[in-house]
Amino acid sequence: ILPFLLVLTFTFNYLAFRVVGARVVLRLQAQSTRDRWLRGKCHDRLLGKLFGLLGSIRITFNKTVNSIGTILAGFCIGITSSCLAVFIFYPHPHGKVGSVRRFPSVLAYSSEWWAALPMSIIGFVFYCIGILTFAIWVCMRAPRFAHLPSYRVRYYFLLDGYRPECWWWGVVLLVRGLCLNLLMACIESLQLMCVCITILFVTFTCLKFKFRPWPKRSMNAADTMCTVSMCILLPAMALRVPARGESSIRTIDQEIGVVELVALLLPFVVTFVCLLIPLFEFSKASQTARANMKLTTRLSILMMLLSRRDAPDLFGFVAGLDDEDQRAIERALHVITSCWLKMQPGSRLWHQRIIPEGETMVVASELALAQKLEHDALLEGKSDWLVWHQRAFVQYTRDSLIEGFKKRFGSIVQPSEHQSRRRELARRAKESAQSLNLDQMVACYTQRDQVSLKDLFFALDRAGHASISKEEFVSNCCQLAQFLREDEAKELFRMMDMDGQGVVTWHGFVSVFDGLAFDPQDPRQAGARGMLARMATRHEHTISRQHRSREIEKMLARRAIGMSS
Repeated sequence: ILPFLLVLTFTFNYLAFRVVGARVVLRLQAQSTRDRWLRGKCHDRLLGKLFGLLGSIRITFNKTVNSIGTILAGFCIGITSSCLAVFIFYPHPHGKVGSVRRFPSVLAYSSEWWAALPMSIIGFVFYCIGILTFAIWVCMRAPRFAHLPSYRVRYYFLLDGYRPECWWWGVVLLVRGLCLNLLMACIESLQLMCVCITILFVTFTCLKFKFRPWPKRSMNAADTMCTVSMCILLPAMALRVPARGESSIRTIDQEIGVVELVALLLPFVVTFVCLLIPLFEFSKASQTARANMKLTTRLSILMMLLSRRDAPDLFGFVAGLDDEDQRAIERALHVITSCWLKMQPGSRLWHQRIIPEGETMVVASELALAQKLEHDALLEGKSDWLVWHQRAFVQYTRDSLIEGFKKRFGSIVQPSEHQSRRRELARRAKESAQSLNLDQMVACYTQRDQVSLKDLFFALDRAGHASISKEEFVSNCCQLAQFLREDEAKELFRMMDMDGQGVVTWHGFVSVFDGLAFDPQDPRQAGARGMLARMATRHEHTISRQHRSREIEKMLARRAIGMSS
């Protein structure tokens, strides 16, 4: 009855808000903004803030359904066990009539038992079959309607927190909880119960290894380790359970006790380590951004190479792969079509996933993909050579900024830092009772002659805020690089502002320059820069692009000749 009372309470709150509360909220909002007497004294200002807070309250239908669903999903597992309790008896010594195991005073098929039977059947049908059927129905409709914000808010309790392709994992958790309660309620032998529960946890552990439902690796690792720990502890508990006729708990070997202790402590250790992973990832944010940009570059090049192979070559390549590699390619195609094109990978339910950013549900069929290609290639005029022009543009910008940095700061900043480095090396050599060799003296001057990306970032970030606004970035780039135009600086800012916050951070700066361009001060990368210039000038995209590519090619050639000499 308690869940019904809670459901009625939420329903009454929603209806009361719709009938009365909405009008009161509008009046409170108007009073908090219109009445001037609320702005005079201190307690009046507090009263005004209270009215404004009350005026911001919104009780919507979708949030009410989500609250009710959260309550029912939490209560259904425990109530199912109580509903089945009237069907589980234990025999009496004379063997004629038994009693309910959970309620020994209630005899089987007595008047009390018959009075509780209808409520047990209704509770089992509603809380077990009804809620589970409703959850399955919601998950089956989720790929088609998940792009609607109202649908996601309404069934937030069931769909949120999982990977888009494992949106149905909430139903799996409900089934696991129901099976666990059924085993504990229906099996009388403790040893058999431990064995069955172990089989249940092993099955769901295999499912976790297969689908990895949580969006983070640390979450999957912590959840899997908890389940593995239960799979170890339950057989150990079965060994301790006394057999029939024994009154005391069995004693087990010391080695098994050590295994139990390790299995008990291991989830806590793994969870603590997983909590430290975000701190480690934050410390490596710049390296992660750089690696992601290089991965993006490799992906674009591989896609261009694949587009230049005919169908028989690609078919022979795919047919020669083993099953796991073919599934990996299929999963990669699903990720690209759903996360990038916002299309469902297939028409089958097990091929679909939740796409909140999509406008409508569109299946990525051959016709839909061909229409998308036609739209990008013909209507918008996008070319696959655009990526090479973009990389050449970034390379040209990096070269220009480094040249401008050396012309402007080379004779002022670097000698003082060289002298400080030389003094630091001399002090260390004196402390270690050694003399400063020639290689160390040369390193004082040659190592700092290389302008790093951090030097460029600090030169552009003159305010020292560790983030550069658009106006500051464009102005400082045009001042530092003599031949860089304002529109090119704005295009570079758009590329570096990856999160759309309107500023360039160190992570975006280093990911673009180190992921799309080569270091012009490294002679080992001169051949790669020449290849980049040749690829950028091979296709005539526009006249201005072609002219800019010739300038890039000439500049890269001059720099390569200077480095070789």
